[in-house]
Amino acid sequence: MFSHFAALLLALGAAPAAASDWRYVDSDAKGANISFVDVDSIHTNAAGNTEAVMFSVLARDEDGTAAFRFHVEFQCAAG
Repeated sequence: MFSHFAALLLALGAAPAAASDWRYVDSDAKGANISFVDVDSIHTNAAGNTEAVMFSVLARDEDGTAAFRFHVEFQCAAG
């Protein structure tokens, strides 16, 4: 648990502080991966799709990676 918490603090501490509103999204069953979304980054792009920035923290390094930040795009059309 400590390594998981330490990784979270280190990763979020290294993230840019500028107007980000990170919210918890989900974690895996063992708590080895926790994901967050930046609420301030959610918007509709020119194609009409929803975009956001997400951040995941791993409890244990995988090939030297303890966390990663990524861009997601969703097509939320009804019908």
